[in-house]
Amino acid sequence: MEELGAVAAAAALGREATSIARYIVTSRLTRRTPQRVSAEYDGGYWADVLRNRAWERCDTLHDFIVPRTLGTRVARIDNRLVRIATTDYYEYRLQMLQREIGRYASAGAPIVEIGCGYGVNLFTLFATGQWQQLTGLDISANALQAGRLIAERFGTGAAIEFQRLDLLSDDAAWSRLTDATVFSYYAFEQLKHHTGDVLRRIVAARPRRVIHIEPTPELWSRLDAKDAINRLYSWSHDYQDNLLDTLRAMERAAAVRMVDVRRLYYAPGVRHDPTLICWEPR
Repeated sequence: MEELGAVAAAAALGREATSIARYIVTSRLTRRTPQRVSAEYDGGYWADVLRNRAWERCDTLHDFIVPRTLGTRVARIDNRLVRIATTDYYEYRLQMLQREIGRYASAGAPIVEIGCGYGVNLFTLFATGQWQQLTGLDISANALQAGRLIAERFGTGAAIEFQRLDLLSDDAAWSRLTDATVFSYYAFEQLKHHTGDVLRRIVAARPRRVIHIEPTPELWSRLDAKDAINRLYSWSHDYQDNLLDTLRAMERAAAVRMVDVRRLYYAPGVRHDPTLICWEPR
């Protein structure tokens, strides 16, 4: 990869700001409701994944997780804007996820992902050989069907399971979290207006430990141009802005114990990089 110079970086941020401004002008800035999320994901992204069936054209699981895509992109790596081959970026993402989950989840321990989509993160963890009891929970029927077909295609056997869970209800599937290491990856960004309720349901399920890899506006600097783009983008999409503050309030109330909070500073574009938050129920 090659780090962008000051002029090229400013131009990349300017293009992103223009794109977000165009979205604001042409779109209805509506509240992020369950209906809106379902339309974007179950009827949008995940329906496209199921329809395209890209896994059928891949010889190995790794080739599916890290597609051999031609071309380059401007991405955020270690808080730098860089030009990187798209395939190399997704290889970097794979290694980041394996390393960061590995810091906080014991090898062999059961792992549950809430808001798993079609399971790309679970397949990434499975590829390490460290975890053989992986469960994906999601509300999207299209995502879950795609995940099961991918698991069948690459012979993961009983190591990866998919089950429906509505994060906004008292669903029986919450019991899958008990004594497991639970993680979310850009799932809480959809839950801005329900953060506390979902966190309380997680605590009630008694997981061993919880790891979030999610954007956290609470940590974005008002003096950093990249974070200004983050803030504008998040606001325009009505994305999550209270996960960290809510967890800190729950810690003060002795409901949880915070283990770690670290910004990870990577993203497939110039904006919306995540923070790692690790906590345990008290």
